[in-house]
Amino acid sequence: MSALNLSCAQCSHPVLSSFKDNFSLLHSALDETTSTLATLLGTNNYPNPDQYAILRASRGKVENALQEIDIIIEHLEHERRLLHDIQESHRRVMSPVCHLPAEILSQIFALSTSSFYDVFGPNLMEGPWALSKVCSQWRAVAIGCCPEIWKNMNIAFNVDPRDPEALLRLVFSRCRAGPLHIRIGYVDNVVIDLLSMVMEESRRWSSFEVYYPNPQLMDALGAVRGNLDTLESLSLRLSNDPGQGLITTFEIAPSLKTVELIGQTGEMRVSLPFSQLVSYIDDSYPPAPGVSTAEYFLNILKKSPRLLKFHAGCYTWFPGQYLIVHPVVEPPIVHESLEELSSYDPALLRSILLPELRVVKMEIPDGGNSLRTPLLALHELVVKSSCSLTSLTLRNIGLGDRGAPYWRDVLDLTPSLTKLEVVMRHGFGTYTMDFLSGLAKELAEKREDSENPPRHDIVPLLTDLTIEVADAAPGSIVYYSFLNCDFVDMVASRYHSAALRRVRVVAKSNGGNEGIDFWKFGNDEFKRMKELRTDGLKIYVFEENGRRGEQIDRLVIETV
Repeated sequence: MSALNLSCAQCSHPVLSSFKDNFSLLHSALDETTSTLATLLGTNNYPNPDQYAILRASRGKVENALQEIDIIIEHLEHERRLLHDIQESHRRVMSPVCHLPAEILSQIFALSTSSFYDVFGPNLMEGPWALSKVCSQWRAVAIGCCPEIWKNMNIAFNVDPRDPEALLRLVFSRCRAGPLHIRIGYVDNVVIDLLSMVMEESRRWSSFEVYYPNPQLMDALGAVRGNLDTLESLSLRLSNDPGQGLITTFEIAPSLKTVELIGQTGEMRVSLPFSQLVSYIDDSYPPAPGVSTAEYFLNILKKSPRLLKFHAGCYTWFPGQYLIVHPVVEPPIVHESLEELSSYDPALLRSILLPELRVVKMEIPDGGNSLRTPLLALHELVVKSSCSLTSLTLRNIGLGDRGAPYWRDVLDLTPSLTKLEVVMRHGFGTYTMDFLSGLAKELAEKREDSENPPRHDIVPLLTDLTIEVADAAPGSIVYYSFLNCDFVDMVASRYHSAALRRVRVVAKSNGGNEGIDFWKFGNDEFKRMKELRTDGLKIYVFEENGRRGEQIDRLVIETV
């Protein structure tokens, strides 16, 4: 490589060559002091007056040279930063991403805009709006090659005062003839005025969502009845505004498969083509004390022979609310296709048989009462249906009474279980801690067989385990005694000899136990869990703090 002769970018002065020349002259001038310095350093004698004069002059030259070098270094650093900026500009201009074929760019755009965007968002800087403003090439691709990136439209009350009708027509035109996914947010008069344009495209709706509509909106939507040929998914988050009665808008929709109804009341019901649905989620609450929800959901099951997923939301009571449970139906209703059930209503669970059931979620809302009877009813359902679960979620469900661990009875019946999630957010005490300790112990046990290698006794195929505990009572102190070395032993055993691949633990630290070692994990346990993570196990130990539920991964911050 040839020697560099760097010049200043502004004045062309040969910086490097000048520096090297000065440096050579300096060394020549200092040669006469070299022997004097060596002698004095070797003897530790103080210099005589002649030596002192020579050294003083030499030191001045060295200090001046160092100052000059500092100035040169500062200049070179400035030049370096300038050249780095120029290099970065070259990289950005010459980057292959700036010259991607339209087909690849279209795929990237489609993957980056899978969620809803605000059609009338501030400055039009969300989703496809933002992509179309980067450069002329991106704009051409976003508008001319990617109609699918414009289809997920959120039309909400924060409509900008500019011409909203023209903007909405522009978006529809950019979607071309493709399917539309429409979400209508909180409704105001401007949204109502735009509704007629949205309804003109109803035959292209693939999914339709409404958040808290008012009676005026629901009445207006009646105009699309019979014009929903391609509608596959419907989601209504209904208000509790009485007087809307029966909504028949969506009962003629030949492609409808998935329905979600949130907040439906007795005064407001939605008529649907139940016979063709495959997924139905309903969080209906009884309109008044004494009304059965079990009967309501059983009627839906009877009308929906193709259902694969069913969420029956309401069965609980809060302070001041009472609910009369519908008696168990005999003989029970047999549903041949249902694979996923979400319910904690004992009467409903005891009134059905589900031979194809695979996934069960029993989730009492935080703040409701923790009940034991749903787990007993689930045990009966599994026995009578002769089904084998692969996934079980228990949220705020009592795990058993003293001496009667109901969870063990259920797990004994589900050898095919691969996912188990236990969440206790309120209403638990010492018994719950004991049951969770028992759960860890039972999961660690192996069955000895002289003819076969040892096999875990219960749920031997478990791959995903989540345990989440938190006492919501302010100032309470809870010691999560089951989170100890035995728990880590169980995790390690199942990871090394069985199918376990993911473990997630969440323990909440409330005001009363902040700063207290409220679990039994010590340095050895954290070290072992870190080793398991390094070895490939997806293990997470979160400490949850504060009202917002900030979660800190202790395996990242813990020192061992």
